[in-house]
Amino acid sequence: MNTVFPIVLGITIGTIMNIYRGFPKFNFKMVSKALGFLFIGACFFVRGLDEDEDYLRFNHFTWHLFASITGFYM
Repeated sequence: MNTVFPIVLGITIGTIMNIYRGFPKFNFKMVSKALGFLFIGACFFVRGLDEDEDYLRFNHFTWHLFASITGFYM
């Protein structure tokens, strides 16, 4: 529930906003940078799933860092 609800809520709000405001034009250079950072962040997310190996939660922190950078470029 803590994973599904925020994702569904975000998609719903984003869709409603795009319907009322119109869909934005994409800058493909920025989107490609965002997808690159998202891929790097996803690698750290997967590495952070092993709690015994990542006891200091560095990989989890790095996932959030790259997800924030992705949000900037999106």
